Amino acid sequence: MRVRSLLWFVILLGGCAEGVQINQALYDAQLTKEYPFARSACFAATIKALEDIHTPVERSADESGMIWSKKGITFSGVNTNAAQTNAQTFTDEHRFTLRVEGNDRRCTIRTVRYETWENNKELTEVNEGAAKSLSWDPFFSAIAKNLERAKEFEQSQ
Repeated sequence: MRVRSLLWFVILLGGCAEGVQINQALYDAQLTKEYPFARSACFAATIKALEDIHTPVERSADESGMIWSKKGITFSGVNTNAAQTNAQTFTDEHRFTLRVEGNDRRCTIRTVRYETWENNKELTEVNEGAAKSLSWDPFFSAIAKNLERAKEFEQSQ
């Protein structure tokens, strides 16, 4: 069962599945989100969200709104054959470069660059559905949760 699940994942993320180019059109369609919160709150929530999804922040510049992450692991696993004589390790990683824009009432979190690797090979296209469910949705959900927590904390003060 584990082998079948891992094989399904590999097919979804790369290899046999048709992918979409990793480019500005993808960034605009899938990797840019707006929130009804101040830019400063969004900046802090984005940094925390990267930590939440185990993607460490390399550096950030609050004045420009830029955040650069290090590589973070999206998925890692081992595939063995039935006789347990041949094992393959699969590792998928990603890295974000983000810009947080906005004012005191609204913010936009814009992806400037998204990079992804499968077994240390950089990909130029990705299966949109798999990347969305394994990487992008968890990231943007973590931002939304962090913003809500900050709002609840602020209201309790």
